[in-house]
Order: sequence, then structure tokens, then C-alpha cells
Amino acid sequence: MLGQLRIGMGLPHGLYVAIEGEAGGVTDGGADAEMMSGGERGAPELTATHVAMFGGLAVAGARTRIGSLDLGVEAAGGAHLLVYGYESHYFACDTSTSLTEVMPALEARGRAALWLTPFLSVDVTAGKSVIDRAWMGGVSFGFSSKAFGGRYVSAASPPPSPSSSPPASRPIASRAAPRGVHPHRSAAWCPCRSPSR
Repeated sequence: MLGQLRIGMGLPHGLYVAIEGEAGGVTDGGADAEMMSGGERGAPELTATHVAMFGGLAVAGARTRIGSLDLGVEAAGGAHLLVYGYESHYFACDTSTSLTEVMPALEARGRAALWLTPFLSVDVTAGKSVIDRAWMGGVSFGFSSKAFGGRYVSAASPPPSPSSSPPASRPIASRAAPRGVHPHRSAAWCPCRSPSR
């Protein structure tokens, strides 16, 4: 289970970019280890204690809007740092040690966001690594500095009353913000990742 912070910025034509930072533990990520050599009385016994993961990724994607629902696809690339913790037991000698491994990350994802209020959304993301068998999925809350992310915001003049006619110089029209314009957004994530193998 990981905690994730994501900060994004919208671009024209429904495109967007974001950066993500991750930290937490990996589900089902224990790794067995054994000593390559031992002493006169045998080799120490190693026991896995924990697996921690830290990561940083850059994201680029495209999305479309259907009512209050945003649907999109995105690609994320970066790296993960895995820290494996072990305890060593050799007769009366007990010690702790850790091993680290840096792994590249490249994921293809699908994403959906439902706007609960003009400034708050609940997001669901699922993806698969294109490098190994790892997968990811998460649920998050998104916060926007502008209503509905600044997209599809319209303003219109009110219609005239039935008892009066509007002046010829005062047309009734509507205008919409450019499609794809999106402010900075940030989201706090709680995704779940499978171990990379």
C-alpha cells in the first residue's frame, strides 16, 4: 500500500501533464534471501522483515469530458527505489540489514474522475507496467483551484422579461472557455501496487 501525491497542469486540447511522488510498503513483496557462504558452523539464517518503496514519476495524458465525468488515458515513467529489510540470526548473534534496488518504471493507465462538487472530484486509476508483470490501482480525491477544473465553464446573459424587448445593441449570447484549459491540480492518493518481478 502506497501513499501518493500528484500535482498536475492542464494543456490545450484535453492534454495534461503531472508529477507523482510515492512512499509506502509493497503488498506481497517479500523476497527470500540466503547467504552465499557460511562459517564452520553453517550460514546465518535470514528472515525478511519488510519491503519499502519510494518512487518518482512524470505523467502525460489526454482526457475528455462527458457531463460531470472525466475519462482519460495516460503514460507514466520514472523510477522506483525498493528497500528490502532482513534480520540475520547466527547462534547468539542477531543483526539487521537491508538491500536496495532501483527499478525503472513505465506504465500505461486508464483514469476516470467524477466531480462531486465544482472543486472536488473522486478519481479511480488502473494501470499495467509495460516493463514487467507489475500492476497498479488506486482511488483518490482531487482538488481544483477553478470550478470543474476550468473546463467547459460558460456564462450567458439572462433572457429578457416578456414585457420588454432588449435593445438592438444588446445581443443575448453565450461564450465558453477554451477547451482543454485546466489549472493546477493536486491529489492525495492511496494506490495499491503489486511487486515488480
